[in-house]
Amino acid sequence: MPTVPYGWIKKGQQACILSRHSGRINVFGLLSTTGKLTSYQKGESLNSQFIIDSITDFAQTLQLPTLVVLDNAPLHTSAAFQAKQQEWETKGLYVFFLPRYSPHLNRIERLWKQIKHGWLKAQDYLSLVLLNQALSQILTGFGTTFTLDFSEPDLTRFPIPNFD
Repeated sequence: MPTVPYGWIKKGQQACILSRHSGRINVFGLLSTTGKLTSYQKGESLNSQFIIDSITDFAQTLQLPTLVVLDNAPLHTSAAFQAKQQEWETKGLYVFFLPRYSPHLNRIERLWKQIKHGWLKAQDYLSLVLLNQALSQILTGFGTTFTLDFSEPDLTRFPIPNFD
């Protein structure tokens, strides 16, 4: 459900934009330093078991030791999640938690921002089918059709002040 914080309309006219809940698509993603994206989608709220299942699936594909960087969301720090960490480590997957309140340190947050505010268009939200099609196209096309340059910092969240 997109947020429309403002709009333009001729003086004296009214416009009604109905907001309705028509389903959702949540995505859990793993983004490598080389730009390879592995994503898992769910049509309802994410929970710790979904994250555990996704990481377990991802761990089966590993050929080299791998570090997964996560924030401190409750679904990443649950007792069930912590119980799986030792098993993942035997498969070469290690989990590192970012400091609390530091989403700007996680590069995948730039990807989510670009998807939501750059690549998805207003018409993609007209139906759940259209949203799913657009999102699938973006996720499968990431790295080829859809790219981000991570060598430049995202200054829209934390701009560097000009002292001139």
